[in-house]
Amino acid sequence: MECAKYMVLVQYVPRIVRLYPFFNEVTRTAGILTEKLWIAAAYNLLLYMLASHVVGSVWYILSVESEIRCWSQGLKNANISETTYMSCGHQNSTVLSLLNSSCPLKNPDDIDDPSVFNFGIYIDALRSRVVQSTTHFPRKIFYCLWWGLRNVRLVKIHTHI
Repeated sequence: MECAKYMVLVQYVPRIVRLYPFFNEVTRTAGILTEKLWIAAAYNLLLYMLASHVVGSVWYILSVESEIRCWSQGLKNANISETTYMSCGHQNSTVLSLLNSSCPLKNPDDIDDPSVFNFGIYIDALRSRVVQSTTHFPRKIFYCLWWGLRNVRLVKIHTHI
């Protein structure tokens, strides 16, 4: 899982490296920006979409990781070997019901018991079932992109207030 987190970030390095010379050329030639304002708008939209995609994909990976951490904690509390039951091939109805009951999806503000796992900002991904393996891939992509668009926009708004 650690490798997957870094692979998501590493794949964007070549994209950013390709955009950097283009950005320098666009900002250097101010005549292009004043004559064709749509080029600057399209470029800013491209950067916004790329940033939103990166934020959404990192949010997705960290959502999956938070669910795995909750499951690991539930197995540890029940004194069950984590390595035996955290693989895809081994299914046990007792362990599955334990995992479902040990990781309730409660709002972070509604958690009174400190033993209940706090999913934080990842509760939205878990409630929408985007992280489940049965969810279709296009739905995962568009939901995470939407989440990234929404939150990159909010960061922009809150930094200017």
